[in-house]
Formats: sequence, C-alpha cells, structure tokens
Amino acid sequence: MPSRLFSRSRVRVVLIVLGGAALAAVVILGETTAAMLGARLRALAGGPEGRPSLLVYALAAGFTFLAVLLPLPAEAAALLNGTLFSPVTAFWLTWVSAMAGAAASYECGLRLGHRPAERLFGVQRMARVQRLVDRAGWPTLLALRLSPVMAFTAINWASGILALSRPVFYLTVAVGLVPGTWVFTMAPELLLDRRATTRLVAVAGAVMLGLFGASWWRVRS
Repeated sequence: MPSRLFSRSRVRVVLIVLGGAALAAVVILGETTAAMLGARLRALAGGPEGRPSLLVYALAAGFTFLAVLLPLPAEAAALLNGTLFSPVTAFWLTWVSAMAGAAASYECGLRLGHRPAERLFGVQRMARVQRLVDRAGWPTLLALRLSPVMAFTAINWASGILALSRPVFYLTVAVGLVPGTWVFTMAPELLLDRRATTRLVAVAGAVMLGLFGASWWRVRS
C-alpha cells in the first residue's frame, strides 16, 4: 500500500511540474490543443467520480506556493490550476497559495536578507533606496505587481530585504494578484484572442502609468 501511494504521488508530482511547462506553450499552440491537454490532465488527476483527489489539491497548492517563493513560472501554476479545477476553485486555490508564497518570501527577506544586502550594496545605498521606496509608497508596489516585466518573486524578496511596511506589502500583494490570477484561472481563453489581449495590456498599461504618476507626485511633494 505505501509503495502504491508513493508511486501515485510521484506520478502526480511529475504531472504538475511538466504540466506547468506544457501549459505555458498552450497560448502559442491554440485553443484545440488547450482543450485536448486539459482533458488529458483532468483524466490523469481524476479521483472518485472524476473529481480531483485531495492529493491533487495539495500538490497544486504546493506547486503554486513554490512558484511564488522561488524563481519559477507562476503563470504556469495558475494555468495548470485552471485546467485541473473549476474556475472558482482554481482562482481561490491559486490566490491563497500565492499569498502564502509571497508572505514566506517577504518574511525570509525581512529576517535573513537585510544584512547580506547591506554588505553587497553598502549601507548608505540601501538606506537611500529604502527612503525612496518608502516615499513612493503603495502606488509603486502595486504598479510593479501589474507590470509584465517585473518578477513577482523578486518584488516579494526585495520588499522584505528593504523592510517595507507589512500592511502595504500584504495589501498590494492581495490586490495585485487578482488580475493575473483571474485571467490565468478563470478566463484563459482571453490569452488566445489577440484583440482581448491587446485590451487587457492597454488597461494594465494605463493603470500602471497612473500609479507611477502618483508615486512620482508622492516623491516630489
């Protein structure tokens, strides 16, 4: 019995890891491929009555947590969750797991990263950066969360290393996770529609510009 459970667990771990990479290519391969791959993944992960087992939920949550804690493709984890579970379940599982990963990154950076960063970059330089970020405030952090070029994990660790305010950090993470999580888990078909993708990028860009403008005003005032 233990060997059988281990074998099944190993298969599902491999499924989640490889599935994340495969789903990253789905956007390029098209909707038909996405449907076929999703059906196959659901069949492999199915539990009683075709529903995913508790083990699959745990593995999916763990993979999402690690994807945010470590420099892994968090989007792939969200896409995989959206394939395995119902949209609402996938959204909340991804959001909660990503929040946990972000919290772990921040707290580790806060406790372990500040002194090494000071030795690497210098105390004065770190102090200047921290003052600048503190003055810019939450608009900058939220804008960075919405930016497609900024690594989510890097922002989490940097926030801890710079000892940013916990309320500001957790508020911007909670809000900043919503758009991407919604798209990748509840409406992934938008990624296959060029016009819809263009609109999403335009809206995100406008919001980011507004937030960066607010940050600039806070720094200058």
